[in-house]
Amino acid sequence: MNTRNGFTLIELLVVIVIIGLLASIGIASFSGSLDRAKEGKVVSDLKEFKDAITRLKIDTGKAPTGKTDPRVAPIPTGQPRPYTDCVYNVEVYLNSDDAGLISDTTNRYPNWAGPYIENAPVDPWGTNYYHDSDYTCHPTTKGCEGITDNKTIRAILSAGPNKSFSYGVVGSTADPTDNIVVPICIP
Repeated sequence: MNTRNGFTLIELLVVIVIIGLLASIGIASFSGSLDRAKEGKVVSDLKEFKDAITRLKIDTGKAPTGKTDPRVAPIPTGQPRPYTDCVYNVEVYLNSDDAGLISDTTNRYPNWAGPYIENAPVDPWGTNYYHDSDYTCHPTTKGCEGITDNKTIRAILSAGPNKSFSYGVVGSTADPTDNIVVPICIP
C-alpha cells in the first residue's frame, strides 16, 4: 500500500504561485485605496478652507489675497480684493498671514474676527494649499468636471502628487490635471 505523507514539489509550487497572485492583487488594491484616501483628505481640507474663506468674507467683505495685487485702482496695492470680484490675478498660500484665515497681523482685513481656521494643514504630498483667483480649469482636473475647458475661475487647490501648481499642457511633465480643485467662483 502506497501512503502519502507530504506534498509533491508541483503541489507546493502551485500553492506558492496562487499565494503570490493573491498577494499582488491585494497590494495593487491597497495602493489604489491609499491614493483615494489622500484625495479624500484633500477634498475635506479644501472644503474646510472654503468655509473659512466664506467666514472671512462675511466679516470683512474681502477675499484672501497676496501683497502683489497688480490692480492699483481702485484698491491700493497690497489690499485685499472685494469678495465681489470673481476673477483677478492674485494668488496666495492659505497658510500665510496674507490670506487672513489664521491671523491678520498686517491689519489688511477690516473687521477681522478670526481665526477662521484652527491650522492650515499641508496636503498629503507636503505642499501648501493655494488660493488662486485666476485658475484655468481642464475637464480632467479633479474638481473641474463639468466646467468648460480653459475656463478661468477662482478656486482653492492642492498641487496634487506632482507638487506643481502648473498651468502646463495636459500630458506634459507640467500637467495640471493632477491638481485637486474646489471652485469658489465661476464667472
